Amino acid sequence: MMIRIIKYIKSQWLILAGGATGAIGGYLYWYFIGCSSGTCPITSSPLNSTLYGILMGGLLFSIFKKENKKVKLKEEDYFNQKAGNWDSPMKSEMAKKFVAEMLKNINLDNEKKVLDYGCGTGLVGMEVAHLVKSLVFLDSSPAMVNVLEDKLGKAFEKQKLSSKNIKVITGDINKYTTKDIDVVFSLMALHHVEDVQRVLEHISTNILKSSGLLVIGDLREENGSFHGDEKVPHNGFDIENLARQIEFSEMEVITTNTYNTIQKNGNEYEQFIIIAKNNK
Repeated sequence: MMIRIIKYIKSQWLILAGGATGAIGGYLYWYFIGCSSGTCPITSSPLNSTLYGILMGGLLFSIFKKENKKVKLKEEDYFNQKAGNWDSPMKSEMAKKFVAEMLKNINLDNEKKVLDYGCGTGLVGMEVAHLVKSLVFLDSSPAMVNVLEDKLGKAFEKQKLSSKNIKVITGDINKYTTKDIDVVFSLMALHHVEDVQRVLEHISTNILKSSGLLVIGDLREENGSFHGDEKVPHNGFDIENLARQIEFSEMEVITTNTYNTIQKNGNEYEQFIIIAKNNK
């Protein structure tokens, strides 16, 4: 309950500040000016004057409240240029190592419904699809999803996978709003997300079952050289800070671990895995 109150205060602080300022202004107006005739419906009463001040202050300050940015992965044009050649040996190996580390820590079986967030071309999801009851692929880039659907079509033809238990969604995380997922996993997608807190809260509130698991694999904080001249919202993550964000979303961090080192452009970059249980 206290966490929700804190979240509300943080999200509405500008309006609350406006209300508090208006309350003081309304009371001071009554105290110093008031209504000499005593017939004014607002300023003749300290209570009415204060309440009116709260209303006007909240409305005035709300003008300056910025719209929340939509949760999204990096602009799809970035991926349009890369989707066709995305499945490099490095990325394939990266996905296999993530899956291996994930399966060391959690159990995926034919009772589980899972969601691959920021699935890209499906390198992770297609590794585990045969283990689970059903799988939702979700990505905001139509170009990446097109490559994924081509790969799935071939897998269906060869009967390596069944189309009955696979769903593909093009869009951001808000496109999925059914609280029926046992495990959400995501590899190297979160650093492309502008508003990480909103993603985490949407997952815990609207996607994961109670006691469902969130598994994130991404870069540890780096100096920005991993993407070269390309700009991304986050140059990796400080694990402790990300863990606090996860716990603020009412999920309990179970384990964190640095499990892989990537060699790229003459530099080394560490990858971590963080696993959390939903308490909502």
